Formats: sequence, C-alpha cells, structure tokens
Amino acid sequence: MMNGAMSQHGSTCRRHSVEEKAAAVRVLRFLLAGLGTSQGTTTRGSKQLGYGLEPVRDGVRQTDINDGLKAGFTTDEQARMR
Repeated sequence: MMNGAMSQHGSTCRRHSVEEKAAAVRVLRFLLAGLGTSQGTTTRGSKQLGYGLEPVRDGVRQTDINDGLKAGFTTDEQARMR
C-alpha cells in the first residue's frame, strides 16, 4: 500500500520528504506558540496535515533539541555517534 493508502492496521505507508517534514514541524511549532498550550495541539495539527502523530511529535522534539530549546543530542551529534 503506497501513496498514503491506509493499511489494515490504520497506519499510512507514505514517506514524506525532508521538506514536507520541516514544513509540518514549522506549522506545529507556530500553532503551539500561538495557542500557548500543547494539550491536543500536536494531535489535531498532525491529523489536519495528514501525518501520523508520532513522527510529527518526534520532529518537533528533535527540532527543539537542534535549536537549543530542549536538552538532548542534536541531529549532528547523533550522526557522529553512528
């Protein structure tokens, strides 16, 4: 199943490009900042954008780490450790 088709387990098989993921993270970060709350925002935003919840949540978290807003290993640091 490709091109966003739903499998029998309810997940999509579509892979999003790096640019699409970055755009989704920007939209979610804008919503999170504008609404002042995170409760339900990521869930609603990911559904409206047609993305799964966890990939979007992971993308926002990793972007926050890369931008120095949260503690953790940046994308560059993770690549060096591999």
